[in-house]
Amino acid sequence: MHIVFDTSGLKLDVRNDCLAVQTAKGLKLIHPSRIESITVTGGIHIHTRAMILASDAQIPIYVCNRWGHPEAILLSSEGSTLTDRKRKQVVFASPSHCLETVLRIFREKGDGQIRHLRWMAAHRPALREQINNNVELIVKHLDEMSFIKPEATLTWRQSIMGLEGAISRKYWAQIGVFLDQIVLTTSRSRRPALDPYNAMLNYVYGMLYQAIHLSVLRAGLDPSLGFMHADGGRRPSLVFDLIEPWRAMADMFLSMVLTSGEYKVNWCVEKDGGWRLSSAGKKILIPAYNRWMDGKGEWLGHRGRRKSLIQQYMFGLANQIDQIDIPQW
Repeated sequence: MHIVFDTSGLKLDVRNDCLAVQTAKGLKLIHPSRIESITVTGGIHIHTRAMILASDAQIPIYVCNRWGHPEAILLSSEGSTLTDRKRKQVVFASPSHCLETVLRIFREKGDGQIRHLRWMAAHRPALREQINNNVELIVKHLDEMSFIKPEATLTWRQSIMGLEGAISRKYWAQIGVFLDQIVLTTSRSRRPALDPYNAMLNYVYGMLYQAIHLSVLRAGLDPSLGFMHADGGRRPSLVFDLIEPWRAMADMFLSMVLTSGEYKVNWCVEKDGGWRLSSAGKKILIPAYNRWMDGKGEWLGHRGRRKSLIQQYMFGLANQIDQIDIPQW
């Protein structure tokens, strides 16, 4: 399970080889075999024993900011030496190797957005014509990506991002129209979120980011060796690359929650010039997200538990990278 700790004053220690969680209500022991990841979003006190226990059990600890986005990650140092696969990841980042994969990723992202739009059309028939027109424009932009060639070394990334930006503007504007009777949003905003919808979506993306990061590690890939987003020290650029095909799945999850009738205005609060998810919102959204990820569904042409589909996707990329021939040092 994925555990989120966001109660200020909570303490994490170790007792009887288990994670000991001390709250105002008492002590709870959780065996590490039951934990996939730990997320800390509040003023939590973590003993070094708890950090070592998590490291030994290969449990990442994500330290998130007030918007729910991971700012630091505590990982085991095991396996940090340079491997053949890491060398192959470096080679894979060249346009001649990765462009086809980058184009596939953004095609998958676009296909997911189209699927979400069609879901919206089915739930708001009055918007069907408008949505279908936007779908046609998105398909046109996706088709234009097929003409991008790796020879244009200095421009291929800019070309892809330009087309992706054009798709996103249509997509987010349509979501705003679809949700206008439930929650106000007109465009995508990140940190800070400028409306309650983006506050919720940012938090959901933070949870999705953790699932992608964990799957990348389990596939034996180096999160810092990306091929689309800019590298910078230990910045997990590969995670930012590989989250793209799954964003629309998270978007659809949030649309389903918001149209279920559960949404209350107290789910989000306005603070420090932006909006963020409140404690009341977290109590609903986090368990709903975990149930969604543990549940079965179809995405990218495959069906199964959603978290398993993500893991299979990462294993597939790892196998693709393994096929690269590199000279032995």
